[in-house]
Amino acid sequence: MIKKLFSSQLRINMASSVATHCVNIVVLAVTYPIYLHYLGYETYGVWLALGVVLAFARLSDLGMAQAVTKLVAEECGALVLRSNNNFGGDIGNETRSLR
Repeated sequence: MIKKLFSSQLRINMASSVATHCVNIVVLAVTYPIYLHYLGYETYGVWLALGVVLAFARLSDLGMAQAVTKLVAEECGALVLRSNNNFGGDIGNETRSLR
C-alpha cells in the first residue's frame, strides 16, 4: 500500500506537504505558550504585528528581484559574447587585453 501511495512524484509531494504542515502546527502549538511566557502579551502582539507587516512586504515584491537578476545576467552574458567576438572568439584574448 505504501509503495502504491508513493508511486508518483505528485503523490510524494502531496504527502510531504501534508507532513510539513502537520509539523508546523505542532511546532506553533508548542512554542505559542513559551513565547507568551517569556515575551508577555504586549511584546508578543507587537512581534506578531511586525511579522504581518513583513509578510505583506514580501507579498508585494511581485518577483522584481528575480526579474532584475535575470535581466542583468542576460545582459552580462550578451556583453561577454560581444567581447569574445571582438577578439576573434578566443577566451584567452580578453584576459590578455585586461593586463
